[in-house]
Amino acid sequence: LLEGLRQAGGNVEEFAPQPDPLPTDPIELLRMQAEAFKAEGKHEEAIAACEQILARHTTDVQTMALLGRTQLDAGLEDQALATFERAYGLRHMVSTDYGVDSDLRRLYEKRGETDKLIEFYTERHHYIEVGLLYSRLEQLEKYETYLREQIEKTPDIVELRLFLVDYYLGNSFLGNYDINVSRFDKARDILEELREESK
Repeated sequence: LLEGLRQAGGNVEEFAPQPDPLPTDPIELLRMQAEAFKAEGKHEEAIAACEQILARHTTDVQTMALLGRTQLDAGLEDQALATFERAYGLRHMVSTDYGVDSDLRRLYEKRGETDKLIEFYTERHHYIEVGLLYSRLEQLEKYETYLREQIEKTPDIVELRLFLVDYYLGNSFLGNYDINVSRFDKARDILEELREESK
């Protein structure tokens, strides 16, 4: 296309790809510098740049995400965890959490933070993940207790009772195949309860 324009005497420069302009926002420029430092393995410099931004913009989740990942790269796991938790706590104030939720979940898993993982999954209504966690820990019987506690707290969430029915009837994802008359009766009672409520 460009060669054809040249031959026709057209203005090639008008159609040639142009480099993206550098941002003029000083905060964005400083964040770009921090990203460059991180990519070069200059962790101290990257952390300092991030902290400089956060000193002025305390709710900048994008910078917190960058800071937490840099701290992880630098082996500062405790500090990274605190940063990710701080950023995650601000998730309702921003349109995106810049992947902080995944960072936080992976760190909780790595550190064996079972209680925090359960709280994390519960907040996001990822109830099956709690069951899978208990299954991996070979503590699947605790899933029934967990579901019943959540049902008591939030009885309007029908999904919780359906998960409990699924648990009683056996769930292949959980490796839960121990079905007996007692469990079948419990599942039936819940379904009948739901049917009555729907009338």
